[in-house]
Amino acid sequence: MKYFRLAVSFVRKYNRVMKKNTFSNKSRGFAVTGSFIITLILLSALIIFIQLYYSQSSSKNKDEQRTTDMKALSLAIGRRISDNSGSFGGVNIGNGKTCPNLPSTPLEITADVYITPRSVGLDCLVSTYLPEIPLDPASGFGVNTGYKIYIDAGKKIHLLAETPEPSIPRTAPLELVF
Repeated sequence: MKYFRLAVSFVRKYNRVMKKNTFSNKSRGFAVTGSFIITLILLSALIIFIQLYYSQSSSKNKDEQRTTDMKALSLAIGRRISDNSGSFGGVNIGNGKTCPNLPSTPLEITADVYITPRSVGLDCLVSTYLPEIPLDPASGFGVNTGYKIYIDAGKKIHLLAETPEPSIPRTAPLELVF
């Protein structure tokens, strides 16, 4: 509303100046040019509003996607442990791939068998428990999922999504414990 009033006052001043420079004082109200300027200002304000709204909803959608991905991973890991007599590690009979033991420190989850000292491959879950290993919507690419996993001393499994969203204030990473 503030911008609309500003635009109207600008147009009125513009029309006063234009009236002084014209030969006829018959026209009252907005000139075609003034109406065009108001339309441009309103369209600019609308575009800015839409961009701000989209950026905020996009961040929320990414966080919702992370939560959904972590729940899917936790269900797949839980089913794997249930099917394998309480242990995650070992050969998955469903697809013939070997599942590694879960780490005791947070390691990056990869969507491939490729394992480094800082990652653990969970491709053994694909086709039997998951159609594919989910990727973080902002930081996941290729085989790097953007998620981390570890098992604590109390045998609880932790899934972490550490990628922050700038528009969502957060002091700790998203974490799912099961």
